[in-house]
Amino acid sequence: MNPVYMYSETSAADDWIFTPPIVYDAGETYRLTFEAQSSYSEQLEKLEVTFGDSCSVDRQEQVLDIPAVSFDGETYSVEMVAEEKGIGFFGFHVYSDAFGGNCHIRSVSIEHVETGDTTSNEAFASVPSLRLWVEDGCLRM
Repeated sequence: MNPVYMYSETSAADDWIFTPPIVYDAGETYRLTFEAQSSYSEQLEKLEVTFGDSCSVDRQEQVLDIPAVSFDGETYSVEMVAEEKGIGFFGFHVYSDAFGGNCHIRSVSIEHVETGDTTSNEAFASVPSLRLWVEDGCLRM
C-alpha cells in the first residue's frame, strides 16, 4: 500500500483510502506509523488520519491532522486505544486546495503496542481466510 494522491487543477482534494481490515482487541493500544510527502514545496498537502469500524467516511473519527505534509518527507506516528474488540480501519484523507501538489503515503505499518506485533504493507495482502473486494472505493470483506 503506497498510494499517491494526484492533484486536480479545478477541484479541492477530498480523497480517502483505507487500510485493509485488522482485528483489534478492546482496551489495547495500537500504533500506526507511515511516511508522507508532498511533491511540491510551494503547495504542502493536508492529510487527516482517521480510525473507525468501517471504511465508510461517516464511521471514521480523526486521530491525527497534518495541515502541512513535509516536502522532504517525514515519518508520522499515532497511537489509539481500541474501544471494543472488532474489525477496524485506519483512513487517510487528503483535503488540500485545488491545483496543489501530490501526496505520497509510504511504509504503512500498524503495531500492537503491548506485544510488538506488526502488520505492514506486505501483510495486508496476505491475510488468510478473508475474501476481500473493492466496492464504492472501499475495501470490503
